[in-house]
Amino acid sequence: MIPSLQLPEKIRGRSIALTNQNLGLLAVLLGATIVVVLAYVQSEHTFYWWDYTTYSRILDRKFAEFHTSPLQALRTTWRSAGSDYSDYPILLLLPFRWAFGNARSVYILSIALVYLLPFVWVLGTIATQLIPAAPAKTIRWLTALMAIATPVFWAPTLRGYVDVGGALLMALATSIYLRDVTLRSRWQIVAIGVLIGFAPLFRRHYAYAGIVFFVAMILQTIIPLWGENVRLALRTIVQKGLRIGGVAIVSLTTLLIFGKHFISVVLHNDFSSLYTAYEVSLSQGLQYYGISYGWVVWFLAALGFTIGFKKRFFSHSAVSFILLFYGLLLLLWVNKVRQVGVHYTTHFTALIILGLVALSWAIFQSRFRLISLGLLGVFLCANFWIGLAPVDALDRTPFRPTRMSMSLLPEVVGTQISELFAANNPPLRRSDYDEFAHLVQTLRQLAPQKQPIYIGGASAILNSNLMGFAEEALYRERSLNLLVTEDVDSRDRYPIPQLLQADYLAIATPFQHQIRPTDQKVVKVVGDIFDQRWPLSEDFTKLPQTFQLSNNVTVNLYQRTQSTSLSTVLDALDRMKSAIEPRPGQQLDWITTDKTPGFDLWREKGVNSLRSRPNATSSTTFLWINPLSDRLNVSGRITYEDPQCLGIELEVSAIEATAKPIQTLKLDHSPASPAEFSLPLSSKNADYLTLELRPKSLVPSNLKRCIVNISPLQVSSN
Repeated sequence: MIPSLQLPEKIRGRSIALTNQNLGLLAVLLGATIVVVLAYVQSEHTFYWWDYTTYSRILDRKFAEFHTSPLQALRTTWRSAGSDYSDYPILLLLPFRWAFGNARSVYILSIALVYLLPFVWVLGTIATQLIPAAPAKTIRWLTALMAIATPVFWAPTLRGYVDVGGALLMALATSIYLRDVTLRSRWQIVAIGVLIGFAPLFRRHYAYAGIVFFVAMILQTIIPLWGENVRLALRTIVQKGLRIGGVAIVSLTTLLIFGKHFISVVLHNDFSSLYTAYEVSLSQGLQYYGISYGWVVWFLAALGFTIGFKKRFFSHSAVSFILLFYGLLLLLWVNKVRQVGVHYTTHFTALIILGLVALSWAIFQSRFRLISLGLLGVFLCANFWIGLAPVDALDRTPFRPTRMSMSLLPEVVGTQISELFAANNPPLRRSDYDEFAHLVQTLRQLAPQKQPIYIGGASAILNSNLMGFAEEALYRERSLNLLVTEDVDSRDRYPIPQLLQADYLAIATPFQHQIRPTDQKVVKVVGDIFDQRWPLSEDFTKLPQTFQLSNNVTVNLYQRTQSTSLSTVLDALDRMKSAIEPRPGQQLDWITTDKTPGFDLWREKGVNSLRSRPNATSSTTFLWINPLSDRLNVSGRITYEDPQCLGIELEVSAIEATAKPIQTLKLDHSPASPAEFSLPLSSKNADYLTLELRPKSLVPSNLKRCIVNISPLQVSSN
C-alpha cells in the first residue's frame, strides 16, 4: 500500500491560499470584463461596418458551416489562411455562438473571455518573471489592475477586433521563453515555434511580431558576449543558434501545415504597394500611438522601467528580452510597416502594462506609497473615463480629446493638453440613425427587383458595407443589390464597370473618405461625374429625395435613364485616367463595358485571363486600356468548360477615342478548333482595343454550356 503524501502544514496552507488568491483574481477579472463589455455595447446605437463587423459575420458563417458539415467547415478554415481575414480566430468563439446566439454583446464578450482575459493572466506571469523578488500575488494583482485601467487594452476588443488573440499567442511565447532563455528544454522549442508560427495565421500582421521575436532572441544571445573570449562566445552562439534554428523550423512547419495558402498569398502579392494609401510618416505613427495611450502613460511606463533598472529589481534576462522584443517591434512598426489603427495597438499594450506594473511596485516600496498610489489611481481612473466613455462635453473645452476612427484620420482632433491622456474610443452612436434608416428604406422602395446600386462614399458616415449591414439590422434580410465599390487608389480599380451596371447611384456631398483624400480619388471621381457634368452624367437623372446625414453630409440619388454608349465609356475612362494618377493598384489591363455582368477577369504572375459566361441578351465586350503600338497581335488559348458548347464568335477591333473602328478581325471558334489563336491587327491612330465574345447559339441550353476561358490572353507589339 502506497502511503499518502502529507505536506507540512505551512506549505499546505500556502498552496490553498495561493489557489484562493488565484480564484479571487480571476473573479475580479471576470467581473470587470463582463461589466465593461456590457456597459460599452449596451451604450451603442449604430450600424456596424467594415472591420467592426467582419469577424462577427465570419463567426455566423462558420457556425452555419459546422452545422451543415464539420469536415467542410474545417477545410474552409484551412483555406481561409490565404484571405485577408482568416477563420482561425473564431473557432474558439463558436461555443458562445451556439449557446447564447449572435447578439453583439455575446460576440464581444466571447472575444474578451477567450482572448482578452487569458492575455491579462499571461501578462501577470510575465510580470512575475520580470520582477522575480516581489510576491507573485502582488504582481499579478497589479498587472490586472493596470490592464483594467488602460483604455487601449479594451478598445480593440470592444470595437469587434480579434487581434488581441495574436497578442496572447506572442505573450505566451514570451512567457515560455523567459522560463529559460537558453532554450535547453525541447518542449520550449516546440511550444514557442508553434505559437510564433500560428500567430500570422491568426492575424496576418503578427508576422512582423514573429520576425522581431527571432531577432530579439538572437540579439539577447550576442550582445552579452561582446568582449568575451572569442572561442567561448562562438560556442555559445552556435549552441543557442541551433536551438533558435529549431524554433524556426517548428514555426515554418506550423505555417506549412496550417497556412499553406497564407504562404502562397504572401509570396505572390506586394502588400506594401497595395496598402501604400494606409501608410503614415514616422512622426504621424509616433503621434498616433503616443496619443492612443496618452503621453503621460508612456512617460509613466518608461519611468517604471527606469526605476526598475535603478533599484535592480528586474530579472536581467527578462527585462532585456522584453525591451528588445517590444522596443524593436515598435521601431519596425513606425519605420517600416507604418500602419495605424486601434487593432495594431495590441502589439504594444503589453509593454505599457509591464512598465506600469514596474512603476506600481516601485511605489509600493517607497516612503510615500499612499499619496503616490492615490495620485496614480486618480490619473488612471480619469484616463480610463476619457479613453472609453462618451465625453462629448469636453469637445468645447481645452481638454477636447482626439476621437479615433477606424482609419488613420481621427473623427475629432484633440488639443495638445488632451494628448496627455488617452485618445477617445467611445461607444459607437449615430446621431443620424433615423435619417440613415430612411435612406435604406428609400433605396429598397426604388429597387424592389434588386436593381444594381452603387454607393458613392467611403467613410464611417456612408459606405456600401455600412448600407448592407444597416439593411440587415433594420429588416433582418438583405434585398439591396449593392455593387462592390472601389475605395482606395493603391488597392482597387477604376469604378467604370460598376457605374455601367448601376441603375441607381447614392452619392455623398462632400466627398466621403476614410483616409487621405489624395489616396481615395477612385471615390471622389464618382461625384466628379455629376459635379463636372461628364457625358456619363447624362445617362442618369437626379431624383428629388435628399438625405441629411451627420457632419453636414448630403446624399443625393440618381437613376439611370439610358444605356451608356461605348464612346461615353471611353470618354469617362480618359477622364478617370487623368483624375486618378498613378493607376489604381489592382487595375487590370482589361475592363468590361457591359451592363450585365457575365465575366471574370484576373491576372496571375503577369498573365491576363478571362472567363465569359454569355447571356441571351448581349455579347460580352472587354476593353484593353493600355497604350497601343501601330501593330498589335492578340493571342491566347480558348477552352470550354463543356465540350458540348457550339462555340463562340470572337471579334477584335482597334478603335478611336470616339469608338469609331479602324480595323476589325473576327474568329469563328468551336471546341473542335485549335485552342490557340493569334490575330495580327493594324492599330495605327487607334486609342483603344476591344474584344467581343458572343455564343454561336442563343438557345438557353447552349448558353448554359458555353462558359469560355481564355488563358493566357496576350496583347503584344507586332
